[in-house]
Amino acid sequence: MREFLSSHPKSQRYFVDGVKHDVIARRQVVVAVATSKLVEECGIYPSQGDKKRLSEVLGEVLQMNPSVFFDAASHQGFISNALHNRRRKLATTEKKFTWSDARKRLKMSSDNVGVPEHSESDEPAPQGNVLMFTVLM
Repeated sequence: MREFLSSHPKSQRYFVDGVKHDVIARRQVVVAVATSKLVEECGIYPSQGDKKRLSEVLGEVLQMNPSVFFDAASHQGFISNALHNRRRKLATTEKKFTWSDARKRLKMSSDNVGVPEHSESDEPAPQGNVLMFTVLM
């Protein structure tokens, strides 16, 4: 990965020895380039193991704690943020998780948003806000 980052046009200038660079700008560019490579190889929804391995490599390359790039316990970090930003631009059909499909599947009425409709044979409708999302296959 270090060879890839040092040869990529956007990040190669940050790997020149003896030149001081802004730490934040370097991290942002390197994370963007590495995340693009991760998406190319593993898709827009990479596994937790793939993100963890990339965070360890980036931690070594940038001499930072790997947990700032991806923390497996909280599923947060710079890699997660970069992937989330890429997913925001996807079409609804390409997304794995959506909120609107859950409402359609439950036949939510427009005047009772948040509470699913129930027939009399079902158990009573839940009270308060009900948040649901589905996994699209």
